[in-house]
Amino acid sequence: MKRLFFTITVLFTVISVPLLTSWTPVFAADSRPNFSYKICKNSGGETIFSVLTGLISPVNFIADQSVTPEPAEQTVQKKIEPKQTEQNKPTQKTVPVKQTEQDSFIVLENIPYIKNGGIHQQLDLYLPKNYQTATQPFPLIIVIHGGGWIGGSKDSAKFVEWSRFLAENGYAVAAINYRLRPKFLLPTQIIDSKSAVRWLRANAKRYNLDAEHFGAIGSSAGGHLASSLGTSAHVKEFDQGENLDQSGTVQAVVDFCGPSDFLTFRADEKSAKGLFGENAGNQDIIEKTSPLHTVTKNAAPFLIVHAIDDERVPMEQGKRLHESLQKSGVESDFIELSSGGHGSPLFKSPETKKRILDFFGKHLKK
Repeated sequence: MKRLFFTITVLFTVISVPLLTSWTPVFAADSRPNFSYKICKNSGGETIFSVLTGLISPVNFIADQSVTPEPAEQTVQKKIEPKQTEQNKPTQKTVPVKQTEQDSFIVLENIPYIKNGGIHQQLDLYLPKNYQTATQPFPLIIVIHGGGWIGGSKDSAKFVEWSRFLAENGYAVAAINYRLRPKFLLPTQIIDSKSAVRWLRANAKRYNLDAEHFGAIGSSAGGHLASSLGTSAHVKEFDQGENLDQSGTVQAVVDFCGPSDFLTFRADEKSAKGLFGENAGNQDIIEKTSPLHTVTKNAAPFLIVHAIDDERVPMEQGKRLHESLQKSGVESDFIELSSGGHGSPLFKSPETKKRILDFFGKHLKK
């Protein structure tokens, strides 16, 4: 067998020599002893063939004229990855966009709203099946997950449930991710949420969205972010990154048990540092991050839902925001749930769901 391989190699070399004006051998060690391949180039730098001892191996040509030899059958070639340093280490993973189909809508998953942003700056878009042919654009509702700004995901079951519910009732829906603590502190999460809204407006025609009628709904930390989308249009520090020619605000907000005032919520030194880091003592930043302190007469209409026995985010946080909105002349409704605590199951009771659909219908389906 070895003699046969040697004969093939010699014959191939003899036939190919006239084609070469010069030889430039490049050697790469194989994992097995006494095996190597040689890439032969002519004077123009073009690769003519590669020889693996005893075998002739095909060569893949790449646009930049570098080559990747295909390993012989039953040969495993391990790619050597460069040693990662803080400078070249990727900050976040990326997930490819994919499409799934439901009964009345499709879902485009993992769409980046920031270029090269990674999984925490992606969204899922729920669209009616006829979105490409419909003559009227669809109002959009942004669904924002909770998790204390430190956890959670657009893929969390209860937020997928809300996204599906709203999509089944005729809305386009964008379920968003955002960067998380402890690496990214407040108000980064507001900045990301507004970036997602601006991206959606910039791509409204592509997906047949009604850019004039965007709503937001969120729970806990997501309720805080949804509220910020409705009150902070004038806080320009939160408009960073791409699509700055678009508005990052919404026209209607449903807030489930979201904190509204960081001057009183988690205001002790340790908690504040966990949320704001070195800005824990910066009252200006803390107030701008608090929807209660960014309310103006131009804020979006609100529906606030809070349980009376919520020990994690006291109901006072929702009540005070509701009262501030009303004092500013902004429409605000408040649903006081009798039990269930933080994340009460009454949030998704038939009565609450009907109130939510009525609210969004009034302000987005015009």
